Amino acid sequence: MSSVVQSVLMTGLSTAGSTSTTTQKSLGQDDFLKLLVAELQNQNPMEQTDNKQFIAEMAQFSSVEQMSNVAKGLDQLTTLVQSMNLNNLLAEGSSLIDKQITGIDPKTGSTVTGTVSGIRVDSGKVMLEPMEIPLESVTKITKGVI
Repeated sequence: MSSVVQSVLMTGLSTAGSTSTTTQKSLGQDDFLKLLVAELQNQNPMEQTDNKQFIAEMAQFSSVEQMSNVAKGLDQLTTLVQSMNLNNLLAEGSSLIDKQITGIDPKTGSTVTGTVSGIRVDSGKVMLEPMEIPLESVTKITKGVI
């Protein structure tokens, strides 16, 4: 490995490590491009890079870029699924308004019965008011008092 390529590689590693509190031992897309450009600029004109090797490096860069895009897409999908799940729980909770429910109070373990007057979200959980129990703790649903 040439000294120029090695210096680009080490610069990339130190740059990656300086962006967070833990040292990263991987290269990003920018580092890969810098490495490829340095390799092309410093190749021996009498011993040019093999076309197969160059194509393999470009394919590897393309794969890294695609994997990065897939990771971003998965993050967005995860956020969307979490949002949809919360929306479904809110709809389910709101359908219980004016209905009498029985459930287990997670704080005390005792059975609680009452008519749901409202719902709210607390730490990602749908809570039924005024009983202050989470939706998943409901064990029985009956018509409300008319």
